[in-house]
Amino acid sequence: MPKAGRIIGTGMVPCKTKLGEFLRSERLKLGLAQTSMAKRFGMNRSVYSLTETGDRSFLSDVQVQNISLLINRPESDIRSLIPERPIIWRGEPKTNLGKLIQRRRTELELTPLELATQMGVPLKVARKLEIGKTPTIKFYLLYPLAKALKLPPSELIEFVSVRTKTPQSDLGQAIRYHRERLDMTQAKLGEKIGMTRAGVSLIELGQIRLSVDKERIDEIAQALGINATELHALGVKRKFKVGRNPKTLGGFLTARRLELRLTQFELAEKAKTSISCIVSIEIGKCVEPNPEIIQKILTALNCEIPPQLH
Repeated sequence: MPKAGRIIGTGMVPCKTKLGEFLRSERLKLGLAQTSMAKRFGMNRSVYSLTETGDRSFLSDVQVQNISLLINRPESDIRSLIPERPIIWRGEPKTNLGKLIQRRRTELELTPLELATQMGVPLKVARKLEIGKTPTIKFYLLYPLAKALKLPPSELIEFVSVRTKTPQSDLGQAIRYHRERLDMTQAKLGEKIGMTRAGVSLIELGQIRLSVDKERIDEIAQALGINATELHALGVKRKFKVGRNPKTLGGFLTARRLELRLTQFELAEKAKTSISCIVSIEIGKCVEPNPEIIQKILTALNCEIPPQLH
């Protein structure tokens, strides 16, 4: 109860916010002192006082619910009076990566929270990229960051950590390619096929062999929305060794591909054909390959078939 002789509503500090004005107006309608109002809202009296004067503008979900029930007003009306708290990052970018992110974020008029949301990462991760001391980013952040900043990944590739490992097998490279094409993380792919993120990483790096695990390959292909035949072909073990003077068409093409340091996956991309086709020709499984496909492969390898192989 208010002290005797004091009229509620007199001698009050002016409100600085709409939320404070609203709370004070409702309190005076109920004829309550701040202590009684705070108790009904489930708040400390000093906290309520700061909220009413506008020196504090944040309300928790529970407090909003309590206020809504007490004054019989929709929660949305109360939330609309709560100003958005600006997220201020103290400090300036210390790296070229951070300066690029800040400049581009400013050009796009993105707040730090909006940048983090578009990247699909916690706010602290986006903050570390912009004003942290680390001058590089991990590979899995390359495409989300490029997409959020509306930049081609090629402009950010120089900032990717050199410690990022690259796939050591055609199968691993193909899986990573299709996963990143879908903007899918290793964790998300692992969730779809019942594996951990670390397990997917080992598959992509070629440290887990899938050549005999046909069911797992089928699961990965389904999760990536691609033809399982392509991945099965990449898991085929080679049954021959490439000599310096290969006497077969497959051996010749393989030697030329290795000379150019191309993987089977990269050659298939350049020749605009399937992985299974490349593998079949190289191991001699395809006895009479399509001349048009052979010509595409030769064009991609920038070579011609030696006379002795005609």
